[in-house]
Amino acid sequence: MQDEIKLLNEKLDYLTEGSRRLHGLYDKSIAKAKNVQNELDSCEKQNLETISKNQVCDRKVEGIDQNMISILTKIKFFEY
Repeated sequence: MQDEIKLLNEKLDYLTEGSRRLHGLYDKSIAKAKNVQNELDSCEKQNLETISKNQVCDRKVEGIDQNMISILTKIKFFEY
């Protein structure tokens, strides 16, 4: 009976240690996932800022184009 109790205690210790390792790995994977999500959020923010800047530049270029067409039309460079 003592041998069986000893064997069960050894198995319990083994399982407890394995459980601790699994919890540690789980905690590390959660931390890594949060880091990846933060990096993705940062990239998304940068992309949105770049898109916004590009849209502003596009509008400025369109405005310049319209002004150039207006000026060239006024000096009769070409007719519309």
